[in-house]
Amino acid sequence: MTEVEENQHLLRTGRLTSKLIHDFKNQLGGMKLYAAYLKRRFADNPEGVEVADKIIEGINNMAEQASVLSRLTRPLELKLCSADLVSLIEDLVSECRSNAGTKNVSIVTRFEEKEIRAELDSRLLSGALKAILERAIDSTVAGGEVVIQLSKAEKEVSIAIIDKGENPGELKVAGLFDPLSADRIDGRSLELALAERIIENHRGSVGASINEDGGVTINVSLPLQS
Repeated sequence: MTEVEENQHLLRTGRLTSKLIHDFKNQLGGMKLYAAYLKRRFADNPEGVEVADKIIEGINNMAEQASVLSRLTRPLELKLCSADLVSLIEDLVSECRSNAGTKNVSIVTRFEEKEIRAELDSRLLSGALKAILERAIDSTVAGGEVVIQLSKAEKEVSIAIIDKGENPGELKVAGLFDPLSADRIDGRSLELALAERIIENHRGSVGASINEDGGVTINVSLPLQS
């Protein structure tokens, strides 16, 4: 098989996968309706309700994973416009504070500038940074803090998201944005893979490193508006 034929085969496989995921999501929707019926049917049976709730939770998780995987199989279409990264991150932090609070984790922001403008798809980039921030929150020990640092250089802006969790090891950190290197493919690993793709489509880059005092720092670099 030539390289061109191999690429055509992979493209066709990707399209088939996308269609299969779409059908899979429809089936999950039907299963969720059946699970909801079972929950009503056994409303007077606490054990039955608990089982139905677990089924619904599992179906919801599978549907979310299928949704992210579906986005990974489709081309990204960025709608770029001038936006302020400081405001974008402030809005994102406000959105995530409730989740952080339930885990007894604080979010600290350190911005060198009051405004940093760049050509962005604000919706997609906000989703990418949210996936990274939520990973940091979940990784941080109770009572710890997640720090977001935003700094500006001549041609790019750097966003550092620093957590205070356990040391996951060099291999896991190196493969943080590669779902195939994870112990298991779940919603979080797929969301991080999508985040990397969104950042790279903004002509940026993302990488992770282990902190000397524990935890992980994820660095995102994006080009500044010219």
